[in-house]
Amino acid sequence: MIHTVKTLREIKWLIRWAGNKLLLVEFFATWSPPCKQIYPTFAAMSEKMTDVMFAKVDVDENQETYEVYGIECFPTFIFFKNGKEVERLEGVDASGLRRLTIQYRNN
Repeated sequence: MIHTVKTLREIKWLIRWAGNKLLLVEFFATWSPPCKQIYPTFAAMSEKMTDVMFAKVDVDENQETYEVYGIECFPTFIFFKNGKEVERLEGVDASGLRRLTIQYRNN
């Protein structure tokens, strides 16, 4: 399941709620070809990795959130654990996305 984040307040709540579980958030733009390219990988991971929380933020609908997190590239994936950002991955890198997700969910 992928949570759709609509507000800054909502993402902050989700980060707290995840606790010691890994939360992977994709910041995307619907008009971005790289975002469209990586999304099937992100969606498949969300179905297989049920011990990880997945969320997405449409930057065109949520400018405040992407500005607060300093997003400069689409897509950008931010990994949160224990209420803190632990990693950031920018661009289309399916193998890197899988590798980092496995690494942080096991730590």
